[in-house]
Amino acid sequence: MWVILRDARDPHGSYRRWTGYEESDVPGGRRHPVHRRPRPRQRRRRRRPVHIGVIGTKLKVKEVRALLDGQEAGARANLSLWQHGQGVQEVRGWTYSDARNVRGYQFEYVSWKFKSRSFPNNSQLCVEFDGYDRRACTTIHD
Repeated sequence: MWVILRDARDPHGSYRRWTGYEESDVPGGRRHPVHRRPRPRQRRRRRRPVHIGVIGTKLKVKEVRALLDGQEAGARANLSLWQHGQGVQEVRGWTYSDARNVRGYQFEYVSWKFKSRSFPNNSQLCVEFDGYDRRACTTIHD
């Protein structure tokens, strides 16, 4: 709410000052401080390279590995199956990653092991880290 104040030294001039309060829509016209109004929380998504590696032969997968550049405590990863640009199913749920340091290179590491699980031809296995906007995918084919 803006208030027009007049200066005693200049009665014809005026200036506006922000009071920090706004009128509310509540009956009775109570005033609430502006800084105490709740703001909608926006989750900031971070950008870091995500890498994926698949071990197996043709359509059978034995192991899937995922890396996230840099170290972050509590990073989680999810493995999902995609076909024709749409998510089909969640292969493995959210898994916490391990922080590793190899020759000065820091990264988060997650691996999922299978007993020769087969996937449909031309499908994609994708890894997504919680809070990051990038998804790494690899195509499973003959």
